[in-house]
Amino acid sequence: KQRQGNPDPISDVVIKQIEYNLHRLTDPIARMWFVCYFTAMRPSELALLKQDCLVQEGANWKIVWYRIKGRDYHELPLSITIAKIIQEQQEYMQKLWGNDWEYLFCNYHGLSISDPSYSQLEPVKRVLPNQPSHPLLKGIRLLIKALDIRDENGQIATFITKRLRSTRLTDFFNEGHELAVVSAWAGHKNLGTTSTYYTQVSCASIDKEAGHIQKALVNI
Repeated sequence: KQRQGNPDPISDVVIKQIEYNLHRLTDPIARMWFVCYFTAMRPSELALLKQDCLVQEGANWKIVWYRIKGRDYHELPLSITIAKIIQEQQEYMQKLWGNDWEYLFCNYHGLSISDPSYSQLEPVKRVLPNQPSHPLLKGIRLLIKALDIRDENGQIATFITKRLRSTRLTDFFNEGHELAVVSAWAGHKNLGTTSTYYTQVSCASIDKEAGHIQKALVNI
């Protein structure tokens, strides 16, 4: 087995700066961020996400995709905003190649090394590659470099696409959702996998619990 490390979520300070400036990226790459971050899917699953992943059930929406690692299909409820983003990407892909390309996203040639908003991209019928040439990875790293995005310690931010998964799941957990719900969102069969490798208790949560303990001690 390969040893997995502790979760390494992206800090809230960096996430907020990136999302505030996503409009500087070309639309398809910005959509990759929203879909990958919201669903907490792996980069390899984003690469193989099909155009027909969006399913409507009455007034509600959900996303369904095949997971190579689990060899199963996973589905999650979607907000109207994310559903609209996927619809926009579906329309974009249909205008490009119609039904000749089954995936929701594609690769690109001509990514700029200095301008995040560079729009002269050449779409390529190729499944998104893994690190380090993934368009989302290159786009976010370029955004960080161009805007000098820094973390809470003043250090230049770092970004790896797979960190979006642990970031999203950690956010869920720190927002107060039960570990079982977070694990179900991730599609894990074992709660221990979620708690050990994908969720990190924030300082704010620790401080909150410390406050409860302090109150209890005072009451005693």
